[in-house]
Formats: sequence, C-alpha cells, structure tokens
Amino acid sequence: MTQPTDAAPDQIFVPREAVHWTSVLQLGFSLISMLVLWSIAAALILGGFARRYLQGGDPDEVLPYFLLAGGAALCGFLLLPGVVYAFRRLSGLPPKPLVRLPLWLRPTLLIFALPFLLLLGHWVYSRGQLAWLVLPPVHGLAVGVPILWFIHLALRDLSSGSPQRRWGIFSVGLVLAPAVSFFFEMLIVLALLLAWSVWISTQPDLMNELTDLAQLLEQARITPEEVLEILKPYIAQPAVIFAILGYFSVFVPLVEELIKPIGVWLLANRNLSPASGFAAGALSGAGFALAESLALTSTGAGWALAVFTRIGTGAVHILASSLVGWALARAWGHGKYLQLGTSYLLAVLLHALWNTLSILLVLSYLPGVLSDVGIGYLSAVPGELIPYALALLALLAFLSLLAMNRALYRQSERQAL
Repeated sequence: MTQPTDAAPDQIFVPREAVHWTSVLQLGFSLISMLVLWSIAAALILGGFARRYLQGGDPDEVLPYFLLAGGAALCGFLLLPGVVYAFRRLSGLPPKPLVRLPLWLRPTLLIFALPFLLLLGHWVYSRGQLAWLVLPPVHGLAVGVPILWFIHLALRDLSSGSPQRRWGIFSVGLVLAPAVSFFFEMLIVLALLLAWSVWISTQPDLMNELTDLAQLLEQARITPEEVLEILKPYIAQPAVIFAILGYFSVFVPLVEELIKPIGVWLLANRNLSPASGFAAGALSGAGFALAESLALTSTGAGWALAVFTRIGTGAVHILASSLVGWALARAWGHGKYLQLGTSYLLAVLLHALWNTLSILLVLSYLPGVLSDVGIGYLSAVPGELIPYALALLALLAFLSLLAMNRALYRQSERQAL
C-alpha cells in the first residue's frame, strides 16, 4: 500500500533522463575536430606569411598555404551545428533550427552563382598580389555550392532523421572518413614501397640512376615543365602506368567505398529504413567529397579548371556512398547481404572508372606517354575524348541520384498508405 506523503508537489523527486552518450560523443568529437582544424588553419596562415615575407616566396608559391587554411577553417566552421545540436540535446533544450536561410540562399537558387564564383576566382587569381586574401573564401564557396546542391536534391522529400543526426553524419564524413581512408591508403603505399625497395635493391644500376635523378630534382629553380620532361622516360613505362592505375583504380576505391559511408556504419542497430540509409550515405559522402575537393584544388595553378572538374567528383562520391548506405540498411533490416555486396562492388566500379579516366586524362597531357607505350587497349584511348567521358559519367551519377531519390520517395509514400 502506498504511504501518504507530506511533500509539496514541487518537492517530489523526478528522475533525470539518462545521459545521451551519442550526444556526448558527438559533442566531444566535433569540438576536438574543430579545434584541430582551426589550429591547422592558423599554422598554415603563419607558414604562408613566413614563406612570403621571410623567405621571399612569390605569390604563386604561397597561395596554396592560404587556400588550404581557408578549407580547414571552413571545415571547422561546418562542425559548429553538430556541436550546438549535441549541446542542446544534453541540456534538455528542443532541437529547433539554428538559422532560417532566405530564399535567395536556397541550394536550388544558389547553384546559379557557381559560374560567377568561378569567373571571380579566375579574375582574382590572375591579379596575383591579393589572391592569398580574396581567393580562399571564393574557393570554399565554389567547391561547396555544387556539393550542397547535390545533397539537397539527394535528400529532397526523404526522411533523413533529426537535424542533430544529419549534422553528425555529415561531420564524421567530413573529418573521420578522410582521416581513416588516408591512414589505410598510406599503409598500402608503405607496403608497396617496401616491396619496391626490396626489388630495387637487386638492381644496382637502376638504384644509381634513381639516386642521380633525385639529386637532379633537388636543384633549385627547376620548373614544373622541366620536372615533367625529366620524369617522362620513367613515367612512360608500362609497369609504372599499371602501378599507378592499380593503386588509384583498385586499392583506393576498395578502401574509400568501405569507409566513406562511415556515418551509416555508426547507425547500425538503429532500424534504418532504406531511404534513411540512402540519405545517411549521401550525407557522409558529401562530407568526404567536400574535404577531398577543398584539399586537392588548393594548388593555385589552374584554379578555376581544377574546381570545375571536381564538380563531377562530388556527384560520384555522393552517389557511391548513398548506394552503399541504402544497401546497408537493406542488409540490416531485411537480410539482403548479397545485395549489399553487389552494391559495394558497383560503387567501387563507379569510383574506379572515374579515377581511371582522370589518370588517363593527366597522362594524355604528356605527349607520347599513352601513344608510344605498349599498354594494350589504353594506348588507343584518344585523350581529347576523355573529358567528354568524364562529363558523361558525372551526368549519369547525377541522374542516378535523382532517380534513386524519387524511387525511395514513392516507396515511402506507398508504405504510408
């Protein structure tokens, strides 16, 4: 029998909700990553100023420092929403939207600003002196706008979870996926270098030749064109070309398509629907694509062309990760593990095809490398057609994203009836 109590209603003990450890981990991960990224940005800025004013470097030499710094600062800033949402959850506050974007900043309209951003960036770069100050923010916008547009179209009308979950998935795709992928890719590089070192130790003449080559490349004031001319006889070897293709078209896709959807892997045992798995994979792939594109287009030289060509890479990354995310949800919820394996291999094949065409495009700019080297059918690839093949592949990836979005939306509508 319940005993009467004299306690006032406001004095009755109400147990507090258990600590939401996922939010604790999200808050800690985002804060640490944010501080690391901003520290890297500060170090790059100091290094750029030191290179420019203490060592007398020209503007083209110091620009990559500031572009990388701008990219690191932007990635750190994009971790802030995850910090705020996790903090609000732990504080018991409602997860209301942080900001409401005006109509003209919506992704469907913002994408039309991309040509102007590319033209502005090209104009700023050609002026030279102030490029280090003006180009970094333009660089971040030009890289980020198409990825924002892709992810907006991929997630349209689909259930993608709470704002906290969406920003958490994007955050791990932005920081954790590139870091883990890079770690394993470097392990593969070290293993290959070890095997190559063992082999070359049995070739003393070749070792001496490579030692002389390294000393030649260390000479000051050697231009990139001269470097390419010196390296061309070594690059134009079937074994070298197949080694490059083997690494970037086999090992890299196998690693990245396993790790890129890391935001989905972290949602195991959460009863994900196929649509939610697709959305989580797209968010994780978008974060990875943004980090990679910001880094790889920070060379300065040919800035506008480099950023423009990375647009297609973003579509390919998002499609591949969303495909694996969808298949993971199907496997966990319906036991479709054969479908998971097929989807993973399809994502790897898509990534491998994109990387192969990109490498062949670079090699096509070196006269004689593809045409004069006996590498089978690759020797017959016309270099002038490769950009069109890449554009077609990017378009197919984009259309596939739209098709999967609509198919999953119709499926969720039928299930709701």
